[in-house]
Amino acid sequence: MKMKFFYCAVAALTLAACSSEEATEVNLGDAISFRPLVNGQTRALDVNTANLEEFNVTAINVTSGDAYFDGVTFAKQSDGTFQSGKKYYWPSVDALNFFAYAPLQSSQVVYPTSPDYRTFIVTPSTNLAEQVDLVYANTNGKTKAANASGVALNFRHTGSKIAVKVKNTSDDLTVHLYGWKIGYVSASGTFTYADANTDGKDVAFLSPAQWSNLSAPNVGVQYVSNFIMSDDVNPQATGIDLPGTMILVPQQLTAATGYTSTTAADGAYIAVKMTIKQNGTLIASDSNGGPIWGIWPISTKWEPGKKYTYIIDVADGGYYEEDKDPEDPTPTPNPLDPILDKFIKFVDVTVDDWTDNTDINVPEI
Repeated sequence: MKMKFFYCAVAALTLAACSSEEATEVNLGDAISFRPLVNGQTRALDVNTANLEEFNVTAINVTSGDAYFDGVTFAKQSDGTFQSGKKYYWPSVDALNFFAYAPLQSSQVVYPTSPDYRTFIVTPSTNLAEQVDLVYANTNGKTKAANASGVALNFRHTGSKIAVKVKNTSDDLTVHLYGWKIGYVSASGTFTYADANTDGKDVAFLSPAQWSNLSAPNVGVQYVSNFIMSDDVNPQATGIDLPGTMILVPQQLTAATGYTSTTAADGAYIAVKMTIKQNGTLIASDSNGGPIWGIWPISTKWEPGKKYTYIIDVADGGYYEEDKDPEDPTPTPNPLDPILDKFIKFVDVTVDDWTDNTDINVPEI
């Protein structure tokens, strides 16, 4: 395969985390209870103050190091407070450290069991509609005497949220979209509570170091959002939000640079399923005129509680998901094959030399 140079524009924008929408307060009366601050919008997948109905709490006695209570569910009441079925009262003197999480149940999470209350194994579903937003909160050293007016309990997201926008900056290309996906990333990992307060909103995001035991990325790991756009992405269109967002395991991505022996990309990428036309004629499609997957390598460091929006200019074409270069169809490791580099061009352009005819003697007059 000939080495090719191809430039593609993928802008990764790190936006403010959704954790700005989650906060609760502890209302200290005779029994420990929780009261939410409703200040966020309800959105699919996301856990926020408005849709938080219950959470699990473990309280550790600072003096003894023992659990004062372990894995107790606090449910939202009609008055807006969160209470446990069995009431737990504040110790007279001893301080408590609180560790909380939500949701309580999910097939995508292996939850901690006593006496381990800090470790979760998370495997996000490949079905976007089923993905869960695991949130956690930790506040330390709380006493009855010092917190008579209430204790803030601020939840943060353990995962990273991913979204994609597409634009088309070419003045003579028309693009139609059918889906997007992320491939070749770690599919699971272990989250462990840090013994540090999550007090305060939108500050001090947890370090990715609190995630460990990440599964090895491989060609079989893909998260797909399938859809069919009703309209084309016309020339000069501004970024269009693609349907579907993903909540995945925080990790450092290693970008795809070529194809494996099975012709699949060998590293992380965003892929867009599309057809591309020029002057009404298909120039990027499968052999039946249907859509193909174009990929854009990504090397982002995903951190917990942060949302990443990738902006892709489809006019840059991206690369084929599989090696399509007719010059070297053998499935061996090869550089990525650009989609739009096979433009019409002319090579070995020549002009016939003049052909000498027989000399002509002009007769004398």
